[in-house]
Amino acid sequence: MRVDPTDLVSVARRALESVVGLALAREMDLGFETSAEAAVVVADATMLQDLIVNLVDNALRYTPSGGVVMVGIDRGQNDSLLTVRDNGPGIPTAERERVFERFYRILGNGAESSALGLSIAKEIVEAVAAGSISAMALDRGLVVTVRLRLASAVAEK
Repeated sequence: MRVDPTDLVSVARRALESVVGLALAREMDLGFETSAEAAVVVADATMLQDLIVNLVDNALRYTPSGGVVMVGIDRGQNDSLLTVRDNGPGIPTAERERVFERFYRILGNGAESSALGLSIAKEIVEAVAAGSISAMALDRGLVVTVRLRLASAVAEK
């Protein structure tokens, strides 16, 4: 694994290009919004792309056909926030932390899945970017937030 300064915005664009076919096949709206031209983090670029693909694929699988999945990047002073938001069924509060466990699956959601998506995402975040990941239910849907330190903040330490 190679950890280098990596532009999260560019990696996200490449990741979304690789899953746009799945979104189209499911008749879903896949969007991208960012407040930053660049957000350079210290991470393995390939693993970071895998993380984004994994999160978006997970959202596309659990959101009903015709739904919306939105990827966003916001750059702060010391870190960058990557969000993947959908309008699917969401996750009950009592199960929110468990979805990051391997093979944990919420029963009755109807999605075909290995139940590894969010656990793999958590492992990638912790291993390659020393960041954090969390999930929050919305009125309708879910938002997964990944916080990554900017390369400039890491260099100051």
